[in-house]
Amino acid sequence: MKSGSPLTEKAFDKDMSFMLVEVVKDQMHFQVISRTGETVDSGVLTNQRKKGASASK
Repeated sequence: MKSGSPLTEKAFDKDMSFMLVEVVKDQMHFQVISRTGETVDSGVLTNQRKKGASASK
């Protein structure tokens, strides 16, 4: 893994993991869980698109 990348907030390469994702209205909730059941990372991302703006195709 490349350390210091502005695109990487947190890295985990010591074991296997999976991500749970749930989208509710304008929010995406996520939780990354290691093979042993430990939470590696979690958070909520809120849609930053302004109301009424259309998505690019």
